[in-house]
Amino acid sequence: MNFFDSLNEFLEEDPDEKSVNDLWEDMETLNTLYEEMMWPVDAPLKMRADFENNRIIIELDEDS
Repeated sequence: MNFFDSLNEFLEEDPDEKSVNDLWEDMETLNTLYEEMMWPVDAPLKMRADFENNRIIIELDEDS
């Protein structure tokens, strides 16, 4: 399973079934994103919501 499959699965989960470890799991997912995209670990990210397509868009913040 790649990052995008994991993210999609995460977004489709029932919020009432989320565990106490959500923050750590989210951080692990974000670390996987950095690795798969070959981004430096200190590179700032820009996140924005795409409500029309029910997704979150994550990209490098070129302005920083």
